[in-house]
Amino acid sequence: MKQTIIKRAIVVPLLIIYIAILVWLVVFKLYWPPLQTMRSLNVIPFAQSMVNWQGEVQYDEIIFNLVVFIPFGVLLGILMKGKNFPVILFPIFLSTLCIEMIQYLFRIGATDITDVIMNTVGGAVGIGLVTLVGRLAKKTE
Repeated sequence: MKQTIIKRAIVVPLLIIYIAILVWLVVFKLYWPPLQTMRSLNVIPFAQSMVNWQGEVQYDEIIFNLVVFIPFGVLLGILMKGKNFPVILFPIFLSTLCIEMIQYLFRIGATDITDVIMNTVGGAVGIGLVTLVGRLAKKTE
C-alpha cells in the first residue's frame, strides 16, 4: 500500500511534466507563437507524412512520433498496473487524437492519421516495456 502511494507520488508529477513537454514538442514544435499557420488533413496512413517537399522519402518524423510516445506508455503502464492493455492504451490513443484535432482546429500544423497511428504504437511499446520488465522482475524474485 505504502509503495503504491510513493509510486503515484513520483509517477503522477512525471506524467504531468511529460504531457506538458509533449504538447510543447508535438503541437507547438518548440515555438510560441506557432510558426506554421496552416490547416492540412491527411487521412491516408503513411502517405504524405513519408515524403518531403522535394519528393524524398523520410522516416525521421514517423520514428520521432513513435519514440516520443514511449514514455507515455511507460508512465501509464506503471500508474495503471493491473489494468488490461486496451484500458491503458485508450488514453494514449485519445490524447494523440486530441492533439491532432487541436492542430487542425487552431491551424498549427498538419493533421495526419500516421501521427495518430505511430503515437499510439509508441505508447503500446511503452506499455509493453513495463509489462516485460514486470515479468522479468517476478522471475528473479
